Amino acid sequence: MFAPENAASEVEHMATPSPDRVVFETALIEVGEFRCELDHPLFEDSGPIENCCVVFPRSGVAIEHEHARSFVANPNVVTLYNPGDRYRRTAISQAGDRSDWFAVRREHAGRLFPITHAYSSARLYAFQRRLHDAVVRERRIDPLMVEEAVMSLFDQVFRTIDGDPPPRADTWRSRKHRDLVEDAMALLSTEFTRPLTLTDIAGRLDVSVFHLCRLFRRGTGWTLHEYRTQLRLRSSLEGLTTRPEGTVVFTALGAGYSSHSHYGLAFRRAFGQTPSEFLRAPLNCRGGF
Repeated sequence: MFAPENAASEVEHMATPSPDRVVFETALIEVGEFRCELDHPLFEDSGPIENCCVVFPRSGVAIEHEHARSFVANPNVVTLYNPGDRYRRTAISQAGDRSDWFAVRREHAGRLFPITHAYSSARLYAFQRRLHDAVVRERRIDPLMVEEAVMSLFDQVFRTIDGDPPPRADTWRSRKHRDLVEDAMALLSTEFTRPLTLTDIAGRLDVSVFHLCRLFRRGTGWTLHEYRTQLRLRSSLEGLTTRPEGTVVFTALGAGYSSHSHYGLAFRRAFGQTPSEFLRAPLNCRGGF
């Protein structure tokens, strides 16, 4: 995903295993995963981006591109990078930076990203997780299918950007308002499994409940409850795909749900299928959109 700045920086980090791993590649695309602990020398700055890349976080982290404001990246967000982009990350949780990424090589990138990040739909998030899991687990997977799936993924990301442009600068009356929404997202990124109330969140951020609700909805298009629900469901996919089939109840409880049935209903509303159907469904290179 990134390229070392020079030979000296490459030698400096040779003794430490790279947190960035390519799990599948062709002449057109790469699929990879980034697993970076807080104490890794590349956590804050892992170098410039090499190709056109979309990244789907599994944990919460703050990302700051050059000449742009920092933003919270978590499973509700897809982060976007053009070749040569530089950025820095700041810790939000003890999980460090855990993410999956998909890249189109720079010579084949027909369009650059006009923004640094966007909110991703639940079904887009589910598709990229199924795609990533498929290339990691299946020994014999058709390269043509994977390439078309990655191109479909990029197409959906561009359609998301075109259909839901970021708020205009005048949406925020002050930087303080914007920072409040980012602080709320950072809080939910690490504590989404806890039964937090609106009073709890507003108290932690030292604002009124009315002010918090109004600004969060204006800045994200989601209520706090909707935002937390999406974090719970998307994060639950990790447990769902790594635990033995038939233990969905443990995934539900781990995601903060009180029962299997409550989790199953919320899962179906978000992803359009039950947890069992998600596990059994084959990869569709069209993305299922």
